[in-house]
Amino acid sequence: MDGSDLLVERDRELRLLGHAVAQACGGTGGAVVVEGPPGIGKSRLMRSVEAEKAGAQVLRARATQLEQTFTMAVVRQWFDPLLAAAGPEERERLLEGAATDAAGVLGWSESAPTSDFSALHGLYWLVANAAQEKPLVLILDDAHWADASSLRFVVFLIQRFTSLPVLLVIASRPIESDSERYLLNQIMEHSHTQVIRLQPLSLAGSERVVSGILPGRVDAAFIKACHQATRGNPLLLKALAETAAEQDVEPLAQNAAIPERLAGQAVTRRVQMWLRQVPAEAVEVARAVAVLGDDATSEQICALTGIPVAEAFQHARLLQQIAMLESDDSIKGDASLERLRFVHPLVRTAVYESLTLPEQSARHYRAAQLLYDAQAPLPAVAAHLLQVLPAADPKVVTVLRQAAVDSVGRGSPESAHAYLRRALAEPPAEDERTEVLIEAGNAALSVDYVASADYYTQALERLNDPFQRAPVVASLSIALMYTSRSSDAVGLLQHTRDALPADESNLRRLLEALLLNVPAITTGWLHLHERVPQLRRLPPANTLGALALQGMLAGVGSYSGDATAIDLARASLKGDLLLQHANGQAPIMGSWLAFIAADLDEAITIMDASAAQARRDGHLAALLPASLFKGWCLLLRGQLQEAEAQLRHAQDLMLIVRMEIVRPLIAGHLAQTLIEQGRLDEAEQILTYSDVPLRLPSTTIGYWFLEARARLLRTQGRHDEALQAALTTGERYQANSGLNPALVPWRSEAALCFWALGRQDEARAYAAEELDLANQWPGPRALGRAQRILGLVTPGSQGLDLLQQAVTTLASCPAALEHAKALTDYGAALRRNGQRIRARQPLSQALTLAQQSNAHPLYKQAQDELHAAGASHRRTFIHGPEALTPSERRIADLAAAGLTNREIAQALYVTTKTIEVHLTSVYRKLRISDRKQLKDALTPGHQ
Repeated sequence: MDGSDLLVERDRELRLLGHAVAQACGGTGGAVVVEGPPGIGKSRLMRSVEAEKAGAQVLRARATQLEQTFTMAVVRQWFDPLLAAAGPEERERLLEGAATDAAGVLGWSESAPTSDFSALHGLYWLVANAAQEKPLVLILDDAHWADASSLRFVVFLIQRFTSLPVLLVIASRPIESDSERYLLNQIMEHSHTQVIRLQPLSLAGSERVVSGILPGRVDAAFIKACHQATRGNPLLLKALAETAAEQDVEPLAQNAAIPERLAGQAVTRRVQMWLRQVPAEAVEVARAVAVLGDDATSEQICALTGIPVAEAFQHARLLQQIAMLESDDSIKGDASLERLRFVHPLVRTAVYESLTLPEQSARHYRAAQLLYDAQAPLPAVAAHLLQVLPAADPKVVTVLRQAAVDSVGRGSPESAHAYLRRALAEPPAEDERTEVLIEAGNAALSVDYVASADYYTQALERLNDPFQRAPVVASLSIALMYTSRSSDAVGLLQHTRDALPADESNLRRLLEALLLNVPAITTGWLHLHERVPQLRRLPPANTLGALALQGMLAGVGSYSGDATAIDLARASLKGDLLLQHANGQAPIMGSWLAFIAADLDEAITIMDASAAQARRDGHLAALLPASLFKGWCLLLRGQLQEAEAQLRHAQDLMLIVRMEIVRPLIAGHLAQTLIEQGRLDEAEQILTYSDVPLRLPSTTIGYWFLEARARLLRTQGRHDEALQAALTTGERYQANSGLNPALVPWRSEAALCFWALGRQDEARAYAAEELDLANQWPGPRALGRAQRILGLVTPGSQGLDLLQQAVTTLASCPAALEHAKALTDYGAALRRNGQRIRARQPLSQALTLAQQSNAHPLYKQAQDELHAAGASHRRTFIHGPEALTPSERRIADLAAAGLTNREIAQALYVTTKTIEVHLTSVYRKLRISDRKQLKDALTPGHQ
């Protein structure tokens, strides 16, 4: 079925693709998704992307139904031929640096990547290395069948397109927003993606297709009938016209009723006609290709059909001659490994469905046996076993379980879940069913909480020993809480805890920790914190359960403002036991809360260690909270550019691992970061994105979203709305025992709104109450902010004294931005009080800190106040090593030590573009022009 004439009425689409290629060749990466129903011409359009002529390197892949569960199946199609064609030196260049982990993913190294993050990171750098010599175009056809692990990599990659000359072109059928299509939806909805939706052909376009096939005169009525019967679908039009020609249907007006009868199964009819015209052995070859999938080797075809190699080649050539099969000319090698595939998925479907269900099952089982005996990769074997009818075969269960372990190790929990789900359907023997259920629950916990809960529940029904039940209940409770079944989670946790012996400390404390986590996620469970005093009195122990409980108690204490939370947090992280086993779960995050709230210098160190552990363990779901909390910490310290980078990274990871519950936290902290930089439109977009407001009623972690919304509205001058948002924040926070302003300073936000509305008494009352609470917590940031806000809303010398106290409180605090605000407000108050000369020193200091933080609105405010105080014009930028932010200094030191931009980027897990931006800022601040001058410029005392 030659599709060369199907590219009709696609000039606009070709222009858009050409423009995208030109942009990529110009250094601006991006993505194009071509969407349309089967037969609309997506594949033909993909083949028309001739980026090679523009100087780009093109890598092509086509997803298939059979390979949906393969780990990195699409990624392998892209990069295996590239690496195979490269010489030793070129291959070494492609896999150098961080890209070495990609070698394990693709089977070019005996060692698998250490984690799913290292796999994604390694593949990213493989792309970067491949695009270093010339722009890279990655083409993926039939993306609706792509394996989840490859799509996860595409989501990871697409966030970083702006720093690479890479174009991704995807063809996909229309998709729905269900869990099966989640990753593809993320690609289509991304800001870097342009979606082209192919439309049916017009009546004139249909005439061009039909007239090109049917000889002689074609009546307009017949053309119109063909157009209506196929809805302008090019492939169906061609199949219908070819079927009409085979059946000697004349394209005349009196035959206008015939196309409607032929169109319903035009492709199937065409395939059936082909199969009747070829020998039975050729039919078996076609069916073997349909079972084995695209790129089946002739050796596999012969083994499955029992036809000798020479005869199989003859039949394959015949099938190519009638345009049913095609070979991939891009794959070179021994003739015995010639690879065949159908010209279109609809053709493959028609051939495959010519087999009965038992015949399909038998052929897939035979294919699995052949591949297993040939020591093919386990996912290739398992893909066939997924299509086999259940038969209580222990060998099937064993292979599927082995394939699941392999998939988990290679960062594809979706595949592991599919294999174990099928293993349960086989079914396994009674004595191993419980183990398989738990394995399935563990795999599904990363991809499908509902399914995970079901597996764990079934496993629990088979377990009586409370020691065996407790770890399963611990995992099940997470799935239940994340699917709005907190009541079930609480009941199970309490029942399991009570069933354990009183002297079983470790498991009981682990379950207690998870119970304390319920109110932190879902409203209505605050009474679970009633046990906190009793739990605090438990003797210390160096077990995972005890440390987890201490971490959760630290989190609870941080909310309420109990200063002992800091000691609990330190105790929970003593040694590395909790760090190694927490995997980003609530207990360790409770400890982080205490460190962040107390403004401790070790907070960044602790979260960096957690991120490093998450990378080693391969838990993207654990890396997400580490990035989120570090971004929040950096925001509070005034390192706005670094905070934004971390929070954007957390946002990327959220899309990949589907941890939607943290969306309000990310949105709130990221919006605050943007507001501090004066990017109000972007902040508003973040706060109105998707369905975050809809998630707020049922979650207890929406405070920071609401707080950011109040801040944005106040900054926009919408003070009534801002006040309501601030008060709502307080209601939600207090309903969860939230008293500590170091975490949510909603009272001072409300005070500023009251003050702007002329309600001075209420402003002072709220500010004073926050100051009282801040005095009960050891963190200087919250105290300094409370002093500053009360000083702003208090007239006269009393207000001035409070502002001076704020400056003193914050002077030795790492919260540089809050210190800058106090200095600005204090200097402004001094100026208004007639002390213009005295005002200049704090305003000048504030100007420096604001510029270091990249806080443009505060910088402008301090600058205006300084001028009003009579200071002469000062230069816009500060200079010297002291002007560098911590991230700039770290990058500058690495560059001065001789590392290239790519080496620095790989070491810090960022893009080369990020390093370039930071170094440009470094050069400007140090007044140098290149990295050769860095070492001297960073030396203390250098001018």
